[in-house]
Amino acid sequence: MSYKKMGIIAVCIIAIAVGTLSYFREDLLPHVHRAGDTTDLSGNYLATEEIAEAEKKLASGIQPADVITTLQDNSPRVAIIFDGLPDEVTTDRIVDVLQKYQAQAVFFVEGENAIDQPGSIQKILKGGQKIGNFTFIGAPAMEQLPPSEQLSQICRTQAAVEGLTDTKPALFRAHRSIYNENLLKSVRASGIDYAVKESVWYNRNVIHNQAQADAYAASIRPGSILAIRVGVPVERKATEKGKSNEKPAFDKKATIPLNGENKKAAPTEDLANEVERLLVAFKKRGIKVVFVDQFRKIRFVAPAAVPARQPVVPAKPAVPPKQQAQGRK
Repeated sequence: MSYKKMGIIAVCIIAIAVGTLSYFREDLLPHVHRAGDTTDLSGNYLATEEIAEAEKKLASGIQPADVITTLQDNSPRVAIIFDGLPDEVTTDRIVDVLQKYQAQAVFFVEGENAIDQPGSIQKILKGGQKIGNFTFIGAPAMEQLPPSEQLSQICRTQAAVEGLTDTKPALFRAHRSIYNENLLKSVRASGIDYAVKESVWYNRNVIHNQAQADAYAASIRPGSILAIRVGVPVERKATEKGKSNEKPAFDKKATIPLNGENKKAAPTEDLANEVERLLVAFKKRGIKVVFVDQFRKIRFVAPAAVPARQPVVPAKPAVPPKQQAQGRK
């Protein structure tokens, strides 16, 4: 074979190779890009500067945040708050239901879930609702954490929501937490003036029809703050206490069995349907569902534990000296 023919063959092979690479180029590049989309973005919201600023405020002797609590004017109003960000489908449906009945609600969201579901955050705001701070991972017992961890949980959520909406939450809540003075000072130092204290817990999956909703609404006093817990709380592992960047210790989807258990999940009522029945019931009673920040604001600190009282043993009456002398006789 001549060198000329070999050169022609080599050129053909190179041309085929280049053409093949060009053909698959569009498939290869999106693949690489999609892999990047799964990266954990929570590290982008460390809020280092915000935490440092909050620490300065805390050290300066800042006043504790005020607490929003129940109304006492017997006006026909209630407030609904959601503790935790629902999944995207549920969020969409709840917001649509709230709009349908011209009701107002605050969604207290975890910073980490907000980062994972930016579409849900936009849906809430576009639907005329408000967003509150539920700590970065929905941390429970916040009053038991050191101030540095309290500030991290709150400030990181502030940064996450601001990064998605250009505004910071103005309200705070924490799962199974007591509003003591230290926690309320951390809230204020983080740039939030108000923490919200519920008056009624709504236990999900108890309203399956309108009659049950009507009965439940009749039991709620006007001026109440109704808290609806969404999802499964994130618990710390015993070996990871105090970590601010930790991921949930278990999957937050309640329908997925834990610890490898192969048990069928119990049927649950659709949350959006329950909310709609509640709104219908409140409307029947002439009760308006409004934003919780319209409620009473007080300076509140959880009372310290009162020590158990010791039983009082009555003292024996003193015996007059004359009676003592007569007794000796």
